[in-house]
Amino acid sequence: MFINCSGQGGLDSEAYPFKSLTENGTVSDAVAQFRNRSASAQIAASEVDNLVERGGRTLMRSGGVAIDGYYRLVGEDGSSNERIHDIAFPHATGVRPYSYGLQACDAAASIVVQSWCTELSTGQGLSAKVSAVTSVYEEVPEPSERAQ
Repeated sequence: MFINCSGQGGLDSEAYPFKSLTENGTVSDAVAQFRNRSASAQIAASEVDNLVERGGRTLMRSGGVAIDGYYRLVGEDGSSNERIHDIAFPHATGVRPYSYGLQACDAAASIVVQSWCTELSTGQGLSAKVSAVTSVYEEVPEPSERAQ
């Protein structure tokens, strides 16, 4: 059982404040894959409205909008937007439900800034794989180190 104590639920793409980004497919709802096809068939009737079909797979909306590991928006086509990041917790709650206040704000900002620095220094785009994000996160100095 998961109890959501965040105080604010996720805002899906319909509530996204920049309507043109939703209309042109730059923003999409955050979704989660089922472990297997039979699991999606066993979903409670009350949750059926949260099911979506993409690429021949049944997925469930998880709340918020789709972002990759660097907080870049993920569009309807599944690709990350290289220019638009969104670290607002109500938007990211479906992908990052375990946020813990100011420390999470600091970590999210550090991930985004470090990703920019990495892209600028290498001249290459970034992989949104969790292992790549983890390596970027591990390179972010602790707050006490940044102040020096």
